[in-house]
Amino acid sequence: MKEKGKEDADRKRHATESTIGVGEEVYSKKLDKVNKLSSPFYDVRASTFVNKNENDVEIENDDSGQRLRRNIFHLKLVERQWMVRVDIDDYVRTDEDVVSQ
Repeated sequence: MKEKGKEDADRKRHATESTIGVGEEVYSKKLDKVNKLSSPFYDVRASTFVNKNENDVEIENDDSGQRLRRNIFHLKLVERQWMVRVDIDDYVRTDEDVVSQ
């Protein structure tokens, strides 16, 4: 009975498993705000995802090597643009240019 209630609640909330894997770069949410106008969102310094135990994860700061434990909901995956080399002239296009052709 309890499992059925959990499945119903997860379906209503559109709950899904996290797709962040070990070795990927993530941004972590700021836990301390300087003032009410400062952004509550992510630090500009990227960290590397090291270990995961359900919702508890360990990340390592790329600059200082410091390891931190955070909840998975306080992380955001770093999205990089793909670069495609077309010819020898080192002309580089983004993935958006390739899709539009």
